[in-house]
Amino acid sequence: MTPAASTLPDRNRPRSQDFRQLFGIREVVIGITLGSALFMLTLSVLITGLQIMPILLERAVAIHDFLGNRPQRSSGGEIYVLGSSVVLHGIDCRVLDSALSDGLRSYNLGLSSARPGFWLLFARDLVQASPAQVVICVDLLTLPTSDRMPADLLRLAGLRDIPGPEEIALLGTYLPEGQLHALTDPAWHQLLRLRRLPYDKFVLWHREEKRPDLRFDGFAANFRSPWIRTSTVSRADLEREISERVALVTESLTDSRHPNLEMLAELFTLLQEKGIPACAVINPVRPEYFTRIDPHRLAALRNRMLSTAAASSIPVLDHSRLFGAESFLDGSHMQADSRRLWSLHLGRDLMQLLATKGP
Repeated sequence: MTPAASTLPDRNRPRSQDFRQLFGIREVVIGITLGSALFMLTLSVLITGLQIMPILLERAVAIHDFLGNRPQRSSGGEIYVLGSSVVLHGIDCRVLDSALSDGLRSYNLGLSSARPGFWLLFARDLVQASPAQVVICVDLLTLPTSDRMPADLLRLAGLRDIPGPEEIALLGTYLPEGQLHALTDPAWHQLLRLRRLPYDKFVLWHREEKRPDLRFDGFAANFRSPWIRTSTVSRADLEREISERVALVTESLTDSRHPNLEMLAELFTLLQEKGIPACAVINPVRPEYFTRIDPHRLAALRNRMLSTAAASSIPVLDHSRLFGAESFLDGSHMQADSRRLWSLHLGRDLMQLLATKGP
């Protein structure tokens, strides 16, 4: 063998440098894979296990767990009051129960900003719980406004399998494509998109749960008297809130189609078909809105809601003009005395309704 030949590389045998390169690439791939798996596992533990998330999402999960864990058929004596923060602030079930007959017990399942589509998410849970009555409290002024639901709520609902195929199909008719994907994406993708929830929990704890004008004790899983606002907003803040809402509602009332009303019709129909007794309540409205919004358009919206309920034989209790301006702490939430009065009034109305239906 000549000296020149001995220096030629052996092409049939990998060099040691190639081995080191391959080993290094493998280490990187394994590291990325293990790191990603650990990250997803940590997210799963924090979000689905420990449920470290903003309190309103935590309450949505608690409602699902509450309805799914009702003792067999004991819920036949239970009344579920659904609604937005108006119900959260406004219904004290201990007072409401004082107007009910023995054997009936009410639960406040209110959820902040909840619109009819929110309750389609929980429709399967409501049907399985089989209560004596479902009370759907409706904010008249939100019916014509946006029907969009928070993407994180949809992702969390999909991750926890809260809605069934029937409910997803119904929502698919009304949700924009992006929102529907948030509900139906693979679990790993939903979990990844929810990665900020533990951080948001910390931020909102400082911004919301420590507010001196609210009582949050036991809020997430408190279905009797969950949330109390303790102070009145300033006149300037009140005027700004009312003005902004009047402008939004006035603009929305010009639309010919109101998806919130259509989803409410779907909820009425579903409960009626499944044999779940239900009624609707039009929540108390601060009187200023009736004087600052076109009364003819507002009356037309109310009549459409009444017709929607009648189509499914759902009785409606109209409490919209029950209270004066002095009964409200802000544009929509009531002060303590009115809270008790509304709870008592609703209890008495429900008893009359149940007596009319008979055994």
